[in-house]
Amino acid sequence: MEGKFFKYHDDFDFRYLTSNSKLRRLGYLKVLLSMFEEAEGFAIVNFNKRFENVAVEYEPHLLKHKNTKGIIKNTKNGTSAAPYVELALKLELIIRNAFSYQLGKKGIVYLALKKELGIDNNSPFDFSEWETAFFLELILKDDYWFIYNILEWANNFPDMQYQTLKKSFKQILLNDIIQTEAILDTKFVDTTMRINNWSDKNSYIEHILMPRLNWLYDFDIITLDKNLSFSLTNYGKVLYRCLCNWNELAQHKIISAEWYVKRFFMKIFNEVYHHNKKVFTFAEEGILDMYLKKSFELFRTMAPNRTTFSLFANFAKTMMYFKHSIVIDENDIKEFYESNLNTKYIFKYQEQYKDGYLQKK
Repeated sequence: MEGKFFKYHDDFDFRYLTSNSKLRRLGYLKVLLSMFEEAEGFAIVNFNKRFENVAVEYEPHLLKHKNTKGIIKNTKNGTSAAPYVELALKLELIIRNAFSYQLGKKGIVYLALKKELGIDNNSPFDFSEWETAFFLELILKDDYWFIYNILEWANNFPDMQYQTLKKSFKQILLNDIIQTEAILDTKFVDTTMRINNWSDKNSYIEHILMPRLNWLYDFDIITLDKNLSFSLTNYGKVLYRCLCNWNELAQHKIISAEWYVKRFFMKIFNEVYHHNKKVFTFAEEGILDMYLKKSFELFRTMAPNRTTFSLFANFAKTMMYFKHSIVIDENDIKEFYESNLNTKYIFKYQEQYKDGYLQKK
């Protein structure tokens, strides 16, 4: 199996984010992360309610948003905010550490970028360009299977009603499994059983589709009308075309896209949003090195003169794109520091952890 996975650059794990139909506004994750600008951690026992108390203050902003669904309301025990906390955990924006929540790697990078790049407005439900890049990448890494199928449906059936997709979505997923089993000559019994056992399938699928349609809507990837018909925007059409190119590169319909996201995300973001920025060359090594030196300060580890690779790479690629109009992806950075061109730093990368570190020599 490992040989087959390597050939296709796809681990075929059919992973997706567990979701709730209320999880429609990713902007609440920005509110959650802002709490960690004031404290390093919060007790788990009362965090849902604590976050809820902060989130309800943004109701006036949401009521002015282009879509007002997914609102967090005041409850006794924080149950309205709980799904958003779980999503933040799934996306590694925060982590559980003993009895507290602390920032995860993704959350650390987000707050560092926020400090450097700022935000365009006071409403967390509107996304600046760099925030769109940040959150869209997270979603494509962790939820690609479902997102791609929604985009494919919107491309093939413009102005299609949500209810029609709802009735068809389970079979779309099962067809993907059948096709993948044929490619690998392997049975995915557990995944097939899990989908077939979705209780009250229409209600369950609503928990899957409604959040994702709204996420894509907030990223301007789709239109979403009041009658819940939806279509690809011009941005969405380009994104879908780029993802189809990944399928052609893989010679099959990709299920897990992490390998591709690490290599191509900033490049397709540049294409999708028509930014026309230039691709990184070794002539810009000095700019990359500048952000590595900054990362030694921002993302210190217990070891002196060392920084975690993923924190540095995700910070640097975003800063280079939005500050210097240079397109570079995480894997480009990895390959640069693995090459003979790197003479100033020790670079260690562990594939099993999908991370590593850079250290001054």
